[in-house]
Amino acid sequence: MNPILARKSVAVTALVGLLGMTGYVIMQPFNGLDHSLQQAIGQLQSPFLTSVMKLVSTIGNPAIVLVVMAVLAVIFWRKQQRFESVWVLVTVVGGDFLAEIIKTITARQRPTHQLVPDTGLSFPSVHTLSAVLLVLLVLSFMTKGTNKFMVASVLGVIWIFLVALSRVYLRDHFPTDTIAAVFLGLFWWATTAIAFRKTLLRTQANTFLLKILPQK
Repeated sequence: MNPILARKSVAVTALVGLLGMTGYVIMQPFNGLDHSLQQAIGQLQSPFLTSVMKLVSTIGNPAIVLVVMAVLAVIFWRKQQRFESVWVLVTVVGGDFLAEIIKTITARQRPTHQLVPDTGLSFPSVHTLSAVLLVLLVLSFMTKGTNKFMVASVLGVIWIFLVALSRVYLRDHFPTDTIAAVFLGLFWWATTAIAFRKTLLRTQANTFLLKILPQK
């Protein structure tokens, strides 16, 4: 398993984007950017598209992603891949925890006239965050540079976009909620991936040294 985007530049860039978006929303909870994008997306409304967006939102439910991640962590644990197991859980649970902290800080209320009633605070979108983390996890199991990896990457980006779009279309989130969630997902993923890779490499190096060095 080789986590993609495990780079400091990704973490720093995403953090700057997240902080900028959070500050923008705190100063202007109901801003022109959200209003313009909501109006544009609202013009697409139709019974068929509403059904599609409801389906996408249901499949992308954070609870479903959490279950998938938990099953994956159990599989890793049973295969004696303890680092991978812990990393998967820390990534998904920690990301949701950070999102809840940001929600509490911003205290942004959800849009009105929701097509699918939802509760809780609005900023950022946990649906979108979960989609980002799930896609990056799947891609980390694939060999980079292959045709399958490229196809999966494109499909992953499309899925993240659809989940984000569904949340705005259904009026459960503002557009900036989903943008911030992408930044949060990239930041948290890169941070945990870097820590995982460093810890794993250090452990492997120590294990190798124990094997080749004479024992007292």
